Amino acid sequence: MNYNFSTIIIGAGLTGLSTAALLQKKQKDYFLLEKNITIGGKISSSNVDGWPIDHGFHVFIKEYPNLSLFPDLKQCKLINFEPGFIIIKNQKAYKNINIFKKFFDGLLYNHFPGFSLKDKFLILKLSLMPPKNLPKNGSVLDFLSGYGFSKEFINDFFVNFFQGVFLDKKLDVPLSYFLFIFKMFSISDVGLPVGGIQEIISIMSKRIPESKIKTGVSISEIYKNKIITNEGNEYHFKKLVCTDSSLEKKFDVAIRRNLFDEIYYNSTKCFYFIVKPENNQENIIHLLPQSEAISNLYFRRRNNKEMLMSVSTLNSKATVEDIKKQILEHFPKINIIKFYQSFEIKKALPRNKKFFNFNNENFCKYNENIFFAGDFLSSPSINGCLESSKSLVRFLS
Repeated sequence: MNYNFSTIIIGAGLTGLSTAALLQKKQKDYFLLEKNITIGGKISSSNVDGWPIDHGFHVFIKEYPNLSLFPDLKQCKLINFEPGFIIIKNQKAYKNINIFKKFFDGLLYNHFPGFSLKDKFLILKLSLMPPKNLPKNGSVLDFLSGYGFSKEFINDFFVNFFQGVFLDKKLDVPLSYFLFIFKMFSISDVGLPVGGIQEIISIMSKRIPESKIKTGVSISEIYKNKIITNEGNEYHFKKLVCTDSSLEKKFDVAIRRNLFDEIYYNSTKCFYFIVKPENNQENIIHLLPQSEAISNLYFRRRNNKEMLMSVSTLNSKATVEDIKKQILEHFPKINIIKFYQSFEIKKALPRNKKFFNFNNENFCKYNENIFFAGDFLSSPSINGCLESSKSLVRFLS
């Protein structure tokens, strides 16, 4: 079968869906192809025993600027995380309040070993820093050290908090992006949709007619003006939008530039356990700087007798027993009822700084007909996906 469309989008993750939704709003001709049976890509959840379980650690930041593109996303009902964090050191818990939400409480009561008064004031100073004052080059960790933060605070807070955001212990992201995310966590409500992170995809999909999406389509080859599927169908296009860098490998040699060979991705694993409530505070991020495997965790109450414990790690080789051992080392009194489920996201977030804010456009014009868009060309976040889609559709229009 042969099909013809003005614009074809490959990939029904957040970038593909938002690109389609923006084209739909402009009444442009398009068609969306997805290799999986379900849509959403990396943003997915499962419903287990009536309980939404996200595939990996996700957060929804309500002040992301590009959520204004789709106001219904900002109306998404959230279970908010408590502003702040709990840090576990030597089996003792220290609760720290977001100083930007409760200034005097945070200034007076926030503490844990290694968190000095100087560090508190530097946190405030950093939050007020204009992006233009950042050094043009250098690593995040070198910048924080040169800024005056103590070595212990850098490790215990910055590394342990933001490794769960960037999926990288070295925080190897552009300084401007680090400062942006730091400020977002400082000022915004942060949480998860009541029905799981998949709610974001459900909201976006309502903007796109079912007739404009086809799932379960595997791409075999991509040529200058057409796509051939594994079933032998041909999709002809005037413009093609690819939302996954690996699609370049499907290109005919006559058009392939090997532009994305240098893109690499960080992975993450998330483990869920059912535990008995033992004065564990729910809906607040826990940091474990002395853990060899756990990057962060949080609790959520299921009922009066059970809590769901979500544990994330950057160690792709970590097993259930490895994680249980680490949990018991830091929470010796915890009662783990059972292991629930685990998920591994192998291509969770891009990690090559070369492609951040690509060419100051957040998308790639590969040739006259073919374009790439996605968080790998903008910034690795929900906001980055939307930014890339917005910039591309503005160019195409």
